[in-house]
Amino acid sequence: MAGRRRSSSMLHGLAIYSPKGTRDEVFISNYASVNIRDAIARHSRTTPE
Repeated sequence: MAGRRRSSSMLHGLAIYSPKGTRDEVFISNYASVNIRDAIARHSRTTPE
């Protein structure tokens, strides 16, 4: 009998944008890298890639 493996991996997505278009993609990317990615890493206790 072959066993099945369960994966605990989940795919998450996050969209960040400037509602009025006042920030460009570079600004938003840098903001996310500095503020959001680090906060998520601290919360989940993983190291960001």
